[in-house]
Amino acid sequence: MRLTKYLIERFVPRTEELLESVEHLDTSLGQRIKSQCKPFLSQIKSLNMPGLFRGLKHHEILISVKKVRKNRRALDTDQVDSDAIDDWFEDKFGWRPRSQALMTSGRPGQASGYGNLSLIIPVGKFKILWSRTIDDLYVRQDTLKHSYDLLTWNQMGDKDSPANIARRKGLDQLLGHDYEETDKLTKQMIFGVSTGEIMVKCDKYWTIDYRTAMTYVASKEQPEDDKYAFELIDRHKNDRDVYALFYKLWLG
Repeated sequence: MRLTKYLIERFVPRTEELLESVEHLDTSLGQRIKSQCKPFLSQIKSLNMPGLFRGLKHHEILISVKKVRKNRRALDTDQVDSDAIDDWFEDKFGWRPRSQALMTSGRPGQASGYGNLSLIIPVGKFKILWSRTIDDLYVRQDTLKHSYDLLTWNQMGDKDSPANIARRKGLDQLLGHDYEETDKLTKQMIFGVSTGEIMVKCDKYWTIDYRTAMTYVASKEQPEDDKYAFELIDRHKNDRDVYALFYKLWLG
């Protein structure tokens, strides 16, 4: 591949691994991903969309499969508050997405703020919880805390304690009509006015590093242009049209 020399000189020391990952997408590994993730990828293909993204910490492998943690702890939210939100979601939808879901975004720029940008592809059947109006649940929940007595909000207790009952009632007022559960991707979900966190219910998922996706596009679109892959990676990291093109080229 003619991209090799330019990438080695201008881009990353892991160029050989990057080029290998691109080649793997057209081998048995790529076919395995397509087979295991058919429910998700078939929707991506029919809607011609860029899919979902996540920023990964300490991400060493350019293409990998991961298990979804089922006991996730809150990072930016007090654990008591996070548990109360999960109680509300469980009452309404039957599961606890704040601790059990894979947190993703339809915006690559937002996802990259949390780590190394990767495309996210759920394995098998999946469900999604998302909001048409809430861009950041942390901010919305903080608004609720200021509208209630903080001593009551922060009071410890079991699920049916007066403090937690009051908290869930407040959450119902704040969130009750904003979240919906679906197994269908929509363009509004990805491109709508509010395209914040998208909570995915699945057991496993594949990740594809954004540089792999962009180099794949370059290898198919302009294989004779040594600079094209670097320009995509350097200038178009947050361009969702490039990722939509990646899926179009890869899925056929």
